[in-house]
Amino acid sequence: MLLPLVAALMLLSSAPAYGQSSPSCSGSSSTVTLQMPGSISVPRDAVAGTILSAWVSSQAVTNYFVCRGFATSGTEALTAPLTDSGLRVVNPDTGNNIIVWDTNIAGIGVAIAHRFHANGCSWNPWLGAGAGSRLWTCDGAAPQDNGYQLQIAVVKTATSGSGQVAGKTVTSIYPIGNNTSSEPLRPLSDQRISFAFSSFSVVAQTCSITPPGPVNLGAIPVKTFTGVGSVSPWGASGKFSITVNCSGVKSKVHMVLTDQQNPGNVSSTLPLTRASTATGVGIQIFLDGGATPFSFGPDSSLPGTTNQFLAFTSDNNTVKVEFNTRFIQTASRVTSGTANGIATFTMSYQ
Repeated sequence: MLLPLVAALMLLSSAPAYGQSSPSCSGSSSTVTLQMPGSISVPRDAVAGTILSAWVSSQAVTNYFVCRGFATSGTEALTAPLTDSGLRVVNPDTGNNIIVWDTNIAGIGVAIAHRFHANGCSWNPWLGAGAGSRLWTCDGAAPQDNGYQLQIAVVKTATSGSGQVAGKTVTSIYPIGNNTSSEPLRPLSDQRISFAFSSFSVVAQTCSITPPGPVNLGAIPVKTFTGVGSVSPWGASGKFSITVNCSGVKSKVHMVLTDQQNPGNVSSTLPLTRASTATGVGIQIFLDGGATPFSFGPDSSLPGTTNQFLAFTSDNNTVKVEFNTRFIQTASRVTSGTANGIATFTMSYQ
């Protein structure tokens, strides 16, 4: 009579081991690296807060952690120790201002946004990655799929130089939840998935300019001028060039010529300086081989400046802009003497 009883007790005690499973989360620790563009060009005229790259996203994975047996589960993301640049930019997916974090290159930061997937509650809206941690949980029947997605953009935060931005881990995630709704949330496993961005180079757009020296138009006989609007012949002595050596500049380079004596001059004639002794003529400036003289404008690099013109399109190369000059009669009488003019030029990236 005792033996059957012992067998019954053994049968009862063995049921939990084969009929139930302990709460658990499957998944493995790993690192996800977002591949940034290999090189990013920083426009010289870009203001702080300019987004320099497209938003680079990780895959939208819904099941980094699959949890069973918990009342609630989800994902918590911990932001790595980063330095807040103080700038905020708008992420197109969030519509909200998000933090821009400093990198190892002065003037260059990264903006980080992320979102969470929690089993039956699907994806939450995109959020800026702030200091500390964020989490997203949901109650649901097993299995509970918990996922995550991150996106990063490069931002200009101040005047920057060129250099290599070191890749860095920016967030790490782990499953979080509880056995019963009355318990506090806690990490459910030791699994960690880190999210990092790859290293990339930044190249500040700069151009070095070799300006022309004094341009000698030569000695022109007074008899050359036969009336207002008559001009001197083209000559090799009136030619000059501006050499522009650009590094990292892939943009349109504009220029405006300015009358140094009268910056408000918007005509196509540069008057002679007050120290000149000749009278009745002015100076015109052309692209070499061009038929229309440039008109002058204010000394400004702003887009749309009066009489600003496209000098060339840079493709990270050296360009020589060739010009030619001539005299034009501006009064009914021309007198001999020295005939000098002074013009300046302003270049801008657009």
